[in-house]
Amino acid sequence: MTLALLLFSLLSYVNLFASTFEISQPNSNTDTEELATFGSSTLFIMALSEVNQGNLNSADELFMQSFVSGSYNIDLLKIYVEVLVSAGYPEHVPALMAPFVEIGAIDYELGLDRIAIIYRYGTLEQALAELESLILLFPNNPELSLYKGGLLSELGMFEKVNEHYQLMLEMHPDSSEDIYLRMLKDLNVDRQGREDLFTKAINANPESELLQEYYISFLVSVDEIQKALKLANDNDDGLEEPIWFQQVIQQLLERNQLLTARDLIENQFKDKQITVKSGYYFIGIYAEMGDFEQAGEFALKLVSDYPSDEMAAALLGHIQLSVGDYEEAVATLEPLMNSENARLDWLWDLVEAKTTLFPDIFDFSKTNDNLSIQRESIRKLLSQASEMISPSDSRECLLVGVVSQSMGEFRKSIHPLEQATLNPNYSRQAYLSLSIAYQELNDSEMNIRVLETAAKQFSNDALILNALGYTYAELNQELPRAKKLVMTALEIDPNNPAYLDSLGWIYFQENEYTLAFDYLVRASNGLPEDPVILEHLGRCLIKMGKQEKAIPVLQRAIFAGGDSEVLNSIIDEIKGTQ
Repeated sequence: MTLALLLFSLLSYVNLFASTFEISQPNSNTDTEELATFGSSTLFIMALSEVNQGNLNSADELFMQSFVSGSYNIDLLKIYVEVLVSAGYPEHVPALMAPFVEIGAIDYELGLDRIAIIYRYGTLEQALAELESLILLFPNNPELSLYKGGLLSELGMFEKVNEHYQLMLEMHPDSSEDIYLRMLKDLNVDRQGREDLFTKAINANPESELLQEYYISFLVSVDEIQKALKLANDNDDGLEEPIWFQQVIQQLLERNQLLTARDLIENQFKDKQITVKSGYYFIGIYAEMGDFEQAGEFALKLVSDYPSDEMAAALLGHIQLSVGDYEEAVATLEPLMNSENARLDWLWDLVEAKTTLFPDIFDFSKTNDNLSIQRESIRKLLSQASEMISPSDSRECLLVGVVSQSMGEFRKSIHPLEQATLNPNYSRQAYLSLSIAYQELNDSEMNIRVLETAAKQFSNDALILNALGYTYAELNQELPRAKKLVMTALEIDPNNPAYLDSLGWIYFQENEYTLAFDYLVRASNGLPEDPVILEHLGRCLIKMGKQEKAIPVLQRAIFAGGDSEVLNSIIDEIKGTQ
């Protein structure tokens, strides 16, 4: 059984027997002989239960009994520490583990966990002392010594840092790459000192690509471009693709030195055909500089030189989209979707090109063979996107959900939107879009649940507060709370016609028709052609006994796009009573 499975099993037992423990579990005054009558597993489960109730002294006593009777099973200690941390008592761990450290019963991984907790909740000096104790237990482990160098650096003890790493180089020559990387991070040296350190590191590790990469980055950062270029060309000698030259370009781009990067590429390939990866950079540089004409011309040339390269085609499609050549973009990008290497950014470029090229694709009142074909192609692309996105990529989940809704695929939009709510950067829009989905699916219970969750997270967001208040008003439920929610929204945005309409509709549901009329008129003045507001105003006029005035208002609602069947039925009913 793995550690994770063991923990799961034990925690399951805690839940199963929780009610029993409330009655019969021993407390901190339980006699040791009485504890001895329990088995190791039972004692351990009792200890976990005590942790969950905050009784740490009792928990420790029970744990030590289980540890001893369980033949000193170190896995139990690991689980116990994990439970303490997850229960919110990490500061309790160092003292608990101290006896195990003293007798050498603690292992390497658990020792690092203990130091990490001390580092977070104690002092750097305490963490350093604990680390030195752990090094005594594991003297041949260079990783621990590297951690020590980092702590010495944080304490500002730079002379000791240097001495420490020099000693490490003598003791662990096989780890010199890692040691030099930490020296570059931890030593407080000037520019020349850092360059000297890079020279020593690379001489000691001539095959280390990581050190070469960091050195190029350093040289570019101090404007030693030619020196970085020479180093790159030396490393690229004999390689078909100049990967180190691309490192120089990448570093320049990260520092927004676009002109320098462009000039280096032009000089590098002035007498020979540009390599495809350097070509990507070249296109990107011109696009970033806003010169889409030059970027497009070069992208066409790159596709011509490398007709089988999908990235070159994708870049060309992106440029075509950026300059408004939507038909060309579709023709370039669509074949890429059949590739095993299809990427989400290519797919979204294609979706954008198609939906711009066919603006009626989301207007389902319009239909013809071509629109049907394009709608089906977008649905296929959305299915493809759903398979490609990671649940942790909240932006992509939100995008799939929103576009799915635009296609009328409300049920399919729910899962990606739920994933997007997990990221604070996208949760607001995701909640609002989820609300729309549940409205369209006539699932008022889930709509309320989504909006209630959103209102807790965004308690000062007028749009969300109004949406929740209006939803309750539509259901004729929780009207006092609905009124409070909408009034709060109006305090934030006093003249918003949608919020005024919501409050008017709440008063309507409360049979306060005069108050409702005042707010609905103000809402209608703000949005004179909104069919929902006009319908509300017409219904209010009917309740106020002004049926003749209601008819033209309801007719305006129909012309504005309201539900003609429902509104005509109301009008016919009025005329029938006259």
